[in-house]
Amino acid sequence: MYNVYIKNFSKKKRFYLITFLLTIIIIIFVGRSYYNAVLLETYSSKDFVGIYELSRDFWDKVDIFKRYFISRKEIFLEKDMLISVPTWSHLTYIIFFPYTLFPIKIAKILWFCSNLIFLFFIIKLNKKYYHLSLNQSLVLSAITVSSTPFTNTLGNGQLSLFLLLMLMIYWHSKNKIALSLSIIKISFGALFIFYSLFKKKLDFIFVLVINIMAIFFYSFYIGTLSLSEFINPLLVIFDFAKIYNFAGTSNLSSILIIFNLKKNYFFMLLILFILIGIFLKKKKNNFSFLTLIVLTLILFYHNIYDFILLIPLAAYAMNKEVNKLTKFTIYTTIIFFFYFIRINELIFNRYLEKNMISIIGFFLLLLCLIFLIAKKNKI
Repeated sequence: MYNVYIKNFSKKKRFYLITFLLTIIIIIFVGRSYYNAVLLETYSSKDFVGIYELSRDFWDKVDIFKRYFISRKEIFLEKDMLISVPTWSHLTYIIFFPYTLFPIKIAKILWFCSNLIFLFFIIKLNKKYYHLSLNQSLVLSAITVSSTPFTNTLGNGQLSLFLLLMLMIYWHSKNKIALSLSIIKISFGALFIFYSLFKKKLDFIFVLVINIMAIFFYSFYIGTLSLSEFINPLLVIFDFAKIYNFAGTSNLSSILIIFNLKKNYFFMLLILFILIGIFLKKKKNNFSFLTLIVLTLILFYHNIYDFILLIPLAAYAMNKEVNKLTKFTIYTTIIFFFYFIRINELIFNRYLEKNMISIIGFFLLLLCLIFLIAKKNKI
């Protein structure tokens, strides 16, 4: 009886300690992120501001894609050209309408709060699907909130948390609308769309219909329709890529650039998609989801804020059934992307150069991928 009392008391102490530490972390990191996202005079929520302004212009009946191609030379001369470049799908500028009803300062606050809500549901879903205890969920929250991808996502006003939430909702509930929303940034949803197509599911058709409807709505609203409208976001991305180096960090593109093999990127991507298709023949499960998440980071251009995608991988590693070597590999990867890259910049004064960071990160992601494939196939 006495031992049970001591054990329960110890659990309570751990819970209170973790809760206290999480509260301190939230105050420090979320507070700083709020300053960067809302109060900072320059570059606060710059990615959100770009989408906000493009969405507002669209609702003012401006063809933002046509404007880009007409004024692209002037855009590239701007100090912050990302704001004027519509690299997102038509659906993006439609669904962001509610935020355009407010002045930009209020809209930034609303988007910041929205991201915190997205995080809450991400943690809740991870707790459910990876069978985490309350203490483990609190630890996962602390790791996430204090990470560089999270603070960058909030400070830049990125969509990474929203897109991760949509992918998780789709995967675990088969919600086709969530999949449709995840594809507004093609580098997030591409593999999941491919998965749906390869599995001969109707999800792909649903996503296609939703996006075609969005293009028609966009076209009729601005009063013009052309065949190029169906591929305008891709045309903008390819055109913009000629000027802006889409290298990112620790992805296939960045590695090929380092070794002067960038011209082989699309060929290698095609081969890898075929191999992925063969791999996906087996039954859908959590390992398939985590595998697609890691592959998404490996294959496509992503900056550090997009590594918020690793939250489910961190949750998976907390499970008791995961072996020690896999845990060590995943935790090393999480520490590297969540903390070390920023520490290397701030404390070590970029002791490891950008190329070396990309190579190490790419290697760690590959290791995680190997362990996930081995587990999925019970090797």
